[in-house]
Amino acid sequence: MYSIKNLVFYQSLQEILIISIVKNALVFSNICMYNRKNMSDIIKHILKYYFRYLFFFFMCIGLFVVVKSRNAPLSFTLPQASTCNTGWYYYDETGTEHYITSLPAVIPAKKSPITRIYHFYAGEYPQEICFYTHHQTAQFSLNGRVLYEYSVTGNPSWLEDYRSFYHIVELPPVKNGEMCLSFTPVGKKYAGEYDSIYIGTHQEILVKLFLDRMDKLFLGVLLLIMSIICFFLSQMYKRNFSEDKTLLHLCYICFFFGLWILEESKLLQFIIRNQGVHWCLEYLNQHFILLSAILVVRDIVVPSKKKVSEAFILISQCVSLIVIVLQLAGILQLYNSMYILQLFSVGFCVYITYLVNTGNFFHTKQRQKMFNFFMLLSVIVFVVIIIGHFNRSYGSLVMNVGVIFMFTSFLFIANQKTMDKYKAIQQAMLYQKLAFVDFNTGVASKTAWFSLIEKFDQEKDGMINCCLLLFDMNNLKKLNDSKGHLFGDKVINTFCECLTQAFSEDGTVFRIGGDEFICFCRHSNEEEVSANLKKFEELEAVHKGTELEFSCAYGYVFFTPHSKDDFTEAQQRADSLMYEMKRRMKIGREFEY
Repeated sequence: MYSIKNLVFYQSLQEILIISIVKNALVFSNICMYNRKNMSDIIKHILKYYFRYLFFFFMCIGLFVVVKSRNAPLSFTLPQASTCNTGWYYYDETGTEHYITSLPAVIPAKKSPITRIYHFYAGEYPQEICFYTHHQTAQFSLNGRVLYEYSVTGNPSWLEDYRSFYHIVELPPVKNGEMCLSFTPVGKKYAGEYDSIYIGTHQEILVKLFLDRMDKLFLGVLLLIMSIICFFLSQMYKRNFSEDKTLLHLCYICFFFGLWILEESKLLQFIIRNQGVHWCLEYLNQHFILLSAILVVRDIVVPSKKKVSEAFILISQCVSLIVIVLQLAGILQLYNSMYILQLFSVGFCVYITYLVNTGNFFHTKQRQKMFNFFMLLSVIVFVVIIIGHFNRSYGSLVMNVGVIFMFTSFLFIANQKTMDKYKAIQQAMLYQKLAFVDFNTGVASKTAWFSLIEKFDQEKDGMINCCLLLFDMNNLKKLNDSKGHLFGDKVINTFCECLTQAFSEDGTVFRIGGDEFICFCRHSNEEEVSANLKKFEELEAVHKGTELEFSCAYGYVFFTPHSKDDFTEAQQRADSLMYEMKRRMKIGREFEY
């Protein structure tokens, strides 16, 4: 009885739905027939929001499938190789047997650098064993029969190097056998090192290695993706201006660092079989990382720190060249000097952080504090890992997070720096269109000076150290009256060329009156301003005795602007100093007034 009621209910529901669909179809057809304008609007509306409707439709389908499949979870597990880190033993010099608690371990090697460890093995079906060599040659035998040997042949005479690799050896089925693993190190400090050992099928070993090294693999791939992003951004900005190559150089350091991290994962060896390629990626690549860091430092150098940056760059270049020379001469192996190059790279990261803070590349203090915290954490962990007194599994996690944040921050800063320059160029073009350039001299106009003050942003520009120099030409009125205004304009242009040339790297020149000029400098100090003024006076002396001879008085003040009124106050102070110089010049009777 209950089922009959349900059947009647569903039949009634179907009839209602059919009647509703037919009714709506008739209404829609009437609209189409009698109101073509409304139909056209509906079609336009559908075409305009087509992708939104399609996206919503797919979302509904996906949600329906997910809900319907909630009671049928997937059962998926990857078979992994088992570790064989216990049960190993070795014999000391007296022949006494010693059991190893667990691998990884270091076996004593006093008289001979060659060490051997043993393990009983019984397997009914073929398996494979995987072990790791760290600057060591290896020999693996079963029941006294050598199954595998690893050594490097064909290297140049100056390249006595054995890299770090995983080795997979097939084990035949035996009922009772003894495995022997023998390592011979390149240097004494690598003697007796034994890492974890895995036993299983080939697939199980690869899965185990992939899962153990997955963090480095993903970090390397992420850095390579970041390098691609940097490259495309640099090419996009290159269309507008090619002077700034910060993003391109950041692309280099992300690319080389990503390759190094991928090599550190040890998974590339299953794709690339050439051992020389791995040597380049692991050791020679350190030089490319260092050179890329040098290029980035040159791009973001602050003028006041230019000498320190050049000294740091020169020292690092000398160290890199010395390492290469010692390597080619066979005196020093590159893997022994790798830590020196890594420490220099870390030093450059620290210095870049310092330059970023000094140059005020952050628009907000919150971003600056967060960047400094993660950079400091990454550098500390990286240095401690290099020294070796830290839990490497925990350190690797912190290091990966730190590296991701560090390079993401560098990308953000480089893009922001390039965007600022791009906006500055666009702003300069706008100034030119709006007559923000004094067309007689080519320098910025009075309007541009007042616009700079009006657009002053305290949060962005409040920490920038500034210098305002006010110049006033002497005897310009007398010159105009005697030789005409056209000749006076030539003298003014000569003055502007000398002033612009002297302050080309540090300041912007504004013409605020007929014979009054302001030179505004950011990131300036007393030494730089004095050097620029000396250069200006030398250029002025070149024109002494010529028909374009000119003279001027000037005054300058240093200030840190916190508001628009600070610019006005600085201009008044510079004006007072300029008139004081005029008074002294008049007393000295160098010019007539």
